[in-house]
Amino acid sequence: MQFFDYTEPKMIIADRGKKIRNKNDTYKKEYIDEYGMKVNEHIPYYTTTIFVSENFKKEDMDKIYIEEEVDE
Repeated sequence: MQFFDYTEPKMIIADRGKKIRNKNDTYKKEYIDEYGMKVNEHIPYYTTTIFVSENFKKEDMDKIYIEEEVDE
């Protein structure tokens, strides 16, 4: 993962052959909640570029995002 702080807006770009996701965005199976309502399956959202706010610091990058190999 590369952090570009000299661009406007700042951005994070995945390395070649990799993708980025939020660490808290994980796969969840479909289930029925306590009220009998169906909760749909959740598949994590992956991207190769993330635009971040002006006050975003490079130290925050590894705390918030994770980089993974592309599955093909």
